[in-house]
Amino acid sequence: MSNQIIITWAPISISVLSIIIAGINHHADGKLAKRNLENTKEMKAWQREFDIYKEKMKQQEKESNLLLKKIESRSIIAPYFNLILDNSKLELSKQNKIIGISLINIGKESATDVSLCRWDKEEGMDNYFVTTPIKHHNHHVHEYLDKTYAMPRDKIYLEVKVDDDNEIIRNQVQFKIQYSDLIGRTYEQEFKFGYGNDHYNKGFDLENYSRVPKLIKDIE
Repeated sequence: MSNQIIITWAPISISVLSIIIAGINHHADGKLAKRNLENTKEMKAWQREFDIYKEKMKQQEKESNLLLKKIESRSIIAPYFNLILDNSKLELSKQNKIIGISLINIGKESATDVSLCRWDKEEGMDNYFVTTPIKHHNHHVHEYLDKTYAMPRDKIYLEVKVDDDNEIIRNQVQFKIQYSDLIGRTYEQEFKFGYGNDHYNKGFDLENYSRVPKLIKDIE
C-alpha cells in the first residue's frame, strides 16, 4: 500500500519540484535581465557623458591652438625696445642737470605711434618720470622723443631735465612708453635706469632694465 502511495505521489512531487525550479530560474532570469538592462542604461549614460567630455576637450584644444598661434604671431611681430645709456650724455653740473637716453628697437618689426606714458596726473603738470624708492617727480621732459616710429635697429632719443639744486649722489628713475605694431596692437613697456655723481660711481649704474612689452590693446 505504501509503495503504491509513493508511486502515485512521485510524479506529482516531481512536477511540483519542476514548477518551483522553473519559478526560481524565471525569477533569476528576470533579475539578470533587469541587471543587464540597468547596466546597458548605465553604459549608455556613461557613453553620452564621455562623448560630451571628448567634445569639450576637443573644443578646448582648438581654443588653445588658436591662442598659441595668436601668441606666436604677436611675439614675431611685436617691437621691443632696449635702453641705451651713454655716460657722455649725462650732464650733472649744479647749474644744469640733463640726462640723454636712447631707446633702440631690437624687435623684428617696426613700432609706430611711440609716446611717453604718464605715471599720474597733477594739475598743470605731466609726470612721465618717477624717482624711486621715494615717489618724487623731479625729472621732466627736456627734449621729447625725436621720433614717433622706429624700424628694427632704429633709435629714439630723448632728454630729461632734473629739478634739483643739490648735488646728486644717486638716483633711480622709471618711465614707460606706449606704441603700436604694424597690425594695430598697442603695447606698453617700462624702463628703469640709475645714475649718480659720487666719487666712486660717477655716471649711469649697471643696474637698469627694459621690461618685456605688455600688450594693453589687441586688435578686434
